Amino acid sequence: MTSPHLPIFEPLVLPDADSEEWGPHQIGGSTSVSGIPGDLISLVDGYRNVRVCDFSQQGKRIRDMQAAQGYNRGRVSATPSEEEDKGFQLVDTSSAPRKHHVNKYSQPRWQDHRNNRYQQQHQHQRDGRYQRGGRPGGGRQQSAYQQGWGRGQGVARGIKDWSVSPNPDWQLVRELPFTLLAKAHVDPKNVAYEDLVWCGTGLKAYEKTYDRVSPKLTKSLKQYLDIAFYNVSTGQDPVIEQLLTNQPVAKGQNVTVACTDSVLSVMMAANRSVYSWDLVITRLDNTILIDTREGSNLDMLTVNETSSEPPATHPGEGEGANTEAFNTVYKVGEEATCINQNLTVQASHGPADQKKENEYPNPFDQRDEDEEEEEEDEALPPSNVAYRYRKVDLPRVPEESKSRNISMIVRTEVDAYVPQPEGQEPVYAKIRALNEIPSTQQQKQPWRSSLESQKGAVLATEVHNNAFKLGRWVASALLAGTNVFKLGYVTRARMNDPFHHSLLSVQTYKTEEFAKQIGMNTSNAFGIVQAIVDLVMQYKAPGADDEEEEEEEGASFAGKFLLLKEPSKSKIRLYAVPWEEFEESDGEEEMSESEDEEEEDSGLSCMPSAKRLLLSALCFLAAALYLSNFPSFWRTSRMPGITHMVAFKLKKDASEEAIQRLMDSCNTLKEISIVKDITAHRDLGLDPERNHDMMFLVKFDSIEDYKAYSTNPVHMEIMRTILLPILEPGSRTALQFDN
Repeated sequence: MTSPHLPIFEPLVLPDADSEEWGPHQIGGSTSVSGIPGDLISLVDGYRNVRVCDFSQQGKRIRDMQAAQGYNRGRVSATPSEEEDKGFQLVDTSSAPRKHHVNKYSQPRWQDHRNNRYQQQHQHQRDGRYQRGGRPGGGRQQSAYQQGWGRGQGVARGIKDWSVSPNPDWQLVRELPFTLLAKAHVDPKNVAYEDLVWCGTGLKAYEKTYDRVSPKLTKSLKQYLDIAFYNVSTGQDPVIEQLLTNQPVAKGQNVTVACTDSVLSVMMAANRSVYSWDLVITRLDNTILIDTREGSNLDMLTVNETSSEPPATHPGEGEGANTEAFNTVYKVGEEATCINQNLTVQASHGPADQKKENEYPNPFDQRDEDEEEEEEDEALPPSNVAYRYRKVDLPRVPEESKSRNISMIVRTEVDAYVPQPEGQEPVYAKIRALNEIPSTQQQKQPWRSSLESQKGAVLATEVHNNAFKLGRWVASALLAGTNVFKLGYVTRARMNDPFHHSLLSVQTYKTEEFAKQIGMNTSNAFGIVQAIVDLVMQYKAPGADDEEEEEEEGASFAGKFLLLKEPSKSKIRLYAVPWEEFEESDGEEEMSESEDEEEEDSGLSCMPSAKRLLLSALCFLAAALYLSNFPSFWRTSRMPGITHMVAFKLKKDASEEAIQRLMDSCNTLKEISIVKDITAHRDLGLDPERNHDMMFLVKFDSIEDYKAYSTNPVHMEIMRTILLPILEPGSRTALQFDN
C-alpha cells in the first residue's frame, strides 16, 4: 500500500537579533505556503486588511461578520494541492443569511415609530396614567419614564439584578426561605370580608360577545389614549386615610393593616416569584402601612418570569427572536401592562345604560381641580374600574402565642360586572390577559394554531411560565370578591410588531376553581401575610429591654421595614431601615429651602432653623406617633386646610414653671382669628436620637393664613420670650401637612 503524500514542513529561518525585521523570512516572495491545504483568511487579493488575531473579540462575532460580508460565499478555496481536482466543484445554492448590525450610536428602526405607534405608554406618562398620585403630569410624583424606566433603572431589570441594593446599614430582621413560607397556613374559611365603600365613575357590564372570540374569529385590540389609568399608592389614597381614622385604635393582640390588593397580592404569591421586588412596611404601634417605593418594578407586569426561557435583559443577548430590542424584559412588560389596560376597557365598553353606579366618585379624578387651575393639559377621564374598599380579617393562629388578629383595610379593583336576571345578586368579574411573545423553542406552536385544539396545554404552559403573575391576579380577584375570572389570550398582529394586537380567545373561570387549577394555595397565601405581619410586630429595636412587653399599657413603637426578594433565589429578607430611607431628598431639600426663606421673610429669623418636610397625612408616622392618643384632633385631618406641626427638645435645665408657661401660651394663640385649632403635647415617645419632648399642632384654613400666622405679633412675641429661652439649639423640627 502506498502511503498518502504528506506535506513537508521546512524549518523557518528567523532573522538576526540585530536585524530590524520581525517574523519569518518570506518564502520565495509568495504569500502562499506550498503543500499546506486550507484557506488563508481570504484569497481575494487586496480585498481586506485582516488582523492576525484579536483577543478582545469573540470568535463567533468574527464568523458572523464574515458570513454577512460574503467571505468565500458559494465557493471552496482552490489551494495548490487541489489543482488536480479542477473538474470537481462544490456549489452552495442556498441563500446566505443576512444579519442586520445596528450601530450602537444609531436608533433602531422600530423606535422611529415610538411616538406615533407605541404612544400609549408615553401618553400615559405625560398625562399621569402611571403616576402614583397627585394631578396627572404634575406635582412631585414622576412618571414611569422619568423615574428611569427605559434607561435600565426601572421595571424588570433582569433576573440577577436587585430591585434595590441592600444597604450595609440596614438591620436584617429575618431571612425567610420559600420552604419556610410554605409551612404558613390560615384557614380561608375563617377569613372574613366586609365591604366598606365603593368608589368609581361607574362599573360597566362585561360584553358577552367576547366569549365567542376564537383564533378564527379574532378581535383587534384597541388603544384607549383618552382614558387615564391611575395607580395610586397606599399612602396617597385619601379613602384609605379616612377609613383608618374611622377605625378604632388597635391595641394588644389586634393589628390594623392598610394596603392595596396589588401590594397584598405580591405577599400572597411571594413564593412563586423569581425576579427581585421589594415592599416598604411602616409601623406605628399596632398600625401597619404596606406600600411600594417610587419607581417600583411591581407597577409593571412581567412576561415569562418563571419560564426556562425568560426574555433577554438587553438587546442581542441569547439567540433567536428574543434578542430584538422590543422583546427585552422591560419592553414586553410595558407591552403586557398596556394590553391589560386596553382589554379591561374594551371588554366592558357596554352601553351607558348598562352601568352600575357606585356610592362615591373616583377619588383620583383630577378633572375638576385642573379646570379650576386652568392647566394647559386637559385631564383625561378615569377608567370605569370600580374601587371596592374592603375589610379583611385574619384570625390569629392559636398555636402561635405571639400571633395577632389582623384587620386589613384593602383597596381592591373590580373590572366589570356580569349581568344577571332580576332578583339575583350581581356577579363581578376580573379581566386579565396573557400576551404571546416570540419563542426560540421549535416545538412550541403559535397560539393561533394551538388554542383551537389544545387550550389546556396552552394554559398549562402559561401557568409554568407566568406562575407569579397569575398568582398575583388570582389573589387580587379573591380579595376583590370577584366570582368570575376572565382570562384573555392576546398575540401580536405580526410577531415583529409590538404595537398592534389581536384577541384570540377569552376563557371564563370561577375564581376559586381557577386558583386550584393554577396551584394557588389560598391557605398558604394568607399564611404568608400573617407570618410577615407577626414578624414586624415582634421586632424590637436594638438595645430595647427584652423583658418589656410591647403590649404593655403606654408602650409604643414606630419603625420602617423593607421586605426584599433576593433575585434568582427562593428567599425573601426583612430589613429594618432608617426613617429617611427611600424619601425624595430632592423635593425635601427644595421645600426646606423655600420654607427657610419664608421664615426669614416672616421675621422669625431669630429662631433656629427647622428641618421641614412636606408629607401626606399617612407618611408622618414617626413624627406624629402621639396622634393615636388624640383621635379627636386626628379625625379632623381630612378637612381642607393646613396642619402645621413643630416638635422640639427643651433644655435640661428648663424649669417646670417655664415649661408650663409655654403650654399655657396655647390659650393666647387660640385668640388669633386665623388659628382654627392648636394643641401642645409633652412626652411624645419619639425616636430617642431626636428625643423631642414637646410638640405643637396648629390648624389653618389655607397656606395664606399660615404665612400670616408666622408674622403675627402675638406669635412672634411668644416665640421670642417664652420658647427661645428654653429651646435646645438645633432641635426644632417643623412639618407641614397639606390636607
